[in-house]
Order: sequence, then C-alpha cells, then structure tokens
Amino acid sequence: MATFKAFLIDPKGRTVSAILLSDESQLEQFYKHIGCHDVDALTFPNGDTAWIDDEGPFVGGQDYFLLPDIHHDPIAGKCVVTGTVWDNKGDNLADCKTTVAELVASITWMDHIAIAA
Repeated sequence: MATFKAFLIDPKGRTVSAILLSDESQLEQFYKHIGCHDVDALTFPNGDTAWIDDEGPFVGGQDYFLLPDIHHDPIAGKCVVTGTVWDNKGDNLADCKTTVAELVASITWMDHIAIAA
C-alpha cells in the first residue's frame, strides 16, 4: 500500500494540515477527513485536486473559504488537496505539487455566511 502527502483545509480552525492518504479506499478517506458523503473535485493549474463536500453549501453552520485561483464561489466546510496522476486507468493519488506555503497564500478565509432558505 502506497501513501501520499496531502493537505486538509479546515475553515473552522483556519488551518492547513499535512495528512497522509493511502491508495486504497480513496473516496472513504475523503469522506472521513471532510466529514461528508459526496465529493466534488476542483483542479489546480498544476494538476493538483481539491476535494470538497458537494453538499456543503446546503449544510447549516458551515464555515467557508475561497480558493480564487481555482474556483470563484466560496467553498463550504473542509477540503482535502491531493496530487493527481492521470493514466490509462483514470485518476490516481500522488504527492501534492502545491506546497503548504503556496496553499496558505492562496486561501481567503471568510466569516460565517448565513444561507437563506
């Protein structure tokens, strides 16, 4: 089993933490770290991927942040950033090309947003 360096963005704590992911049960690892049941992927210009909660904007009490280099809308809840390698079998995890310093510099933390029903 191979492991890969990734980052967890937590807007509630306004932190970016290094985490290790394995090449097994990738979706389940995203669900566990993000705290969700469905993910969406946003691609960085360097090929890295930000995995976000697809239903995050519809969950009350979320904290938000912006990654304006890859997405124009606020991102709700936690996010996992991985490296990605595309091959004839699809996409696979790899070490992040983005450094923690680059990631921290690209994040804009937001105050709590109230979503009207």
